[in-house]
Amino acid sequence: MKYAIELYFDKETEEKILKLAKGIAREGISEKYLEWKTRPHITIAIFNDIDIEKCDKLLKEIAEDTKSFHALLSSIGVFNNTRTVYLAPVVCDELIALHKNVHETFAFCDHTGWEYYIAGQWVPHCAVMLGSEDKESALAEATKYVIENYEVFTSSRYEEIGFVEISMPVKEIKSHKLNTSM
Repeated sequence: MKYAIELYFDKETEEKILKLAKGIAREGISEKYLEWKTRPHITIAIFNDIDIEKCDKLLKEIAEDTKSFHALLSSIGVFNNTRTVYLAPVVCDELIALHKNVHETFAFCDHTGWEYYIAGQWVPHCAVMLGSEDKESALAEATKYVIENYEVFTSSRYEEIGFVEISMPVKEIKSHKLNTSM
């Protein structure tokens, strides 16, 4: 099994991101993102075969020690090799610190094959289209759609962190609220 640690936004931001993904589907460009049934998120790490109970206790501690923080999705990007269109966050100190903390805490886990998520290679992103199985023009069409329909969300926050099992559809295992009282 493959597992991801995902950073989630406030509900209003999630709804706005899903609106973009639904618009891409409604336009007949790609429905794959919606088929995954995943919440909008930033993937922090991916691991192979973990002890979920042990790891969830560690993730809960990270959530308790991490204050909820501002999220600014200010750019639109693409991964050409997978035909993915995404919103890119401003990489703030809190995001880098959280990423580092997760990878140091879970260093004992197998991340073979997921090296793109480690420091120095990680491109934080929030996908709005996963088009690897779609026609080649889907990447350009979805990018155009997002450019025409996206307005920067200025009041967004990162509010939760959780584990998912990477399967079709994605299975959310457990999520924890980030600390709001620090």
